[in-house]
Amino acid sequence: TGLVRFDPAELENNTRTIEVAVQNVAIDNKPICWYGLDRSMDSTAIAQQEALTFGHPASENDREQARQRYAGVEFSGITPFFPLPRELSLNYRNNRISFNFVGVEPSHPEAVVYQWLLEGYDRDWSSPSRETSANFVNIREGDYAFKVRARGPDGRWSEPASFAFTVRPPLHRTWWA
Repeated sequence: TGLVRFDPAELENNTRTIEVAVQNVAIDNKPICWYGLDRSMDSTAIAQQEALTFGHPASENDREQARQRYAGVEFSGITPFFPLPRELSLNYRNNRISFNFVGVEPSHPEAVVYQWLLEGYDRDWSSPSRETSANFVNIREGDYAFKVRARGPDGRWSEPASFAFTVRPPLHRTWWA
């Protein structure tokens, strides 16, 4: 229904730096539909997001089991586009977290490599890798910021995408215990 002009030479002249984004946050290596954990969300929006996350809408029983499993997980809302929890705060028993990320490079996507760093956990950036996920286990209580950057075929690194979260201490390490 429209006319499109494609100039292959423009792909080679692309001077934009690659952009990277955190797509998904999981706990215990299990995908989570954050909409399903937010009781204030509309049921239609929950079902649509569950279909994207799991491939099908969850039953009410499955949704309630997920709410019980992640009862100590707190967040203030969900970001648009990539549904990520805002101001995520994990209880200590949910201290295993993983991130999926993507770098958008239309001309040579096979040449994209990533590095990541969990501030407060890692000392330095990871080795460059084509992996699009990072897992962290046994995270102690504290404030953390996951950062990921991508290098495109031109060799330039992107600005890091960041996701901040908190792990609350176990009961026996709280100030009043």
